[in-house]
Amino acid sequence: MRRENSTDEFIAKEKKKRYRYLGAYCCRCSPLCQFCCIITTILLLTALAALLTAFIKPKSITTTTESMSSATTVTTTGTTTITPRPMCHITAPGDPIKGLYNTVPGGATGGFEGRYSTYNEKPPQAIDNNLTTKYLNYGTSSVMNNLVSNPGKDTGFYVTPNVGYSLANGVLFTSANDLLYNGTTGLEIAANVSRLVNGTIQTFLNSFIYRSYRLLITSQRGIQDSVRYAELHIMRYC
Repeated sequence: MRRENSTDEFIAKEKKKRYRYLGAYCCRCSPLCQFCCIITTILLLTALAALLTAFIKPKSITTTTESMSSATTVTTTGTTTITPRPMCHITAPGDPIKGLYNTVPGGATGGFEGRYSTYNEKPPQAIDNNLTTKYLNYGTSSVMNNLVSNPGKDTGFYVTPNVGYSLANGVLFTSANDLLYNGTTGLEIAANVSRLVNGTIQTFLNSFIYRSYRLLITSQRGIQDSVRYAELHIMRYC
């Protein structure tokens, strides 16, 4: 008799455990009710885990950097900054330099030396970093005080920089004390109100390195007896 009672008590306890599956969250109902209770509990736990993940996960900031030939663009959230690439001189005082005339781009040198002023206004003054000096060239069609059109056309200089081989990507003009420029020199018409000023560096695409450079004037504004400039430097990206 005692054994039967013990067996009945054991079965009752097991049923009680079965009904208390998932603790107090599930009641003693039918199997379908318990199944629904289990699914609801799983959904609640999933939602809780998603909320915890959203609060714990750190926010990310994306920064994009793009490199260009003449400027660097840095883009961050809500801000865009464009910084021009700095440029440095290739030509410098003391570089071997010769004056040219009667020389067209892509052609052979027509003439060199001897067509500049008898004063100290010779080719080395074009790269001496001194705005109070200048280089003057009469070309083939003029002499001092002989006013003609384009007297300095097809003049310039040939220079071999002491820095050795270099990659040129720009030129820098500086107006002299008695003749001003505009157009592609970087010295706009507004420069007519002032003298001895640096123009804007004029950049160009180039992927070849050179040991020497030839720089020529291809046109001239106004009537004069010569072409003159305080500085004319060949530039590169620093």
